[in-house]
Amino acid sequence: MIGYGVVMLARAWTATRRGVRALAMNPLVLLTLIGGAHNDAIMAGFLVVGIALAVKKHPIWALFFCSCAAR
Repeated sequence: MIGYGVVMLARAWTATRRGVRALAMNPLVLLTLIGGAHNDAIMAGFLVVGIALAVKKHPIWALFFCSCAAR
């Protein structure tokens, strides 16, 4: 989810929409979050997607994902 949210943010903040590529995370951070199976990774994923949806002017879905992160 974090990778998808970062790509959504990159597309929303760039002037040209062609070929936007974003490196989601450092591989060491990815191994720590997934390898440890921490709830923080899930919370961060919901929060990044919620912020990306807020930037894209989808307030209902943004509130939904941010509230899932807070739970």
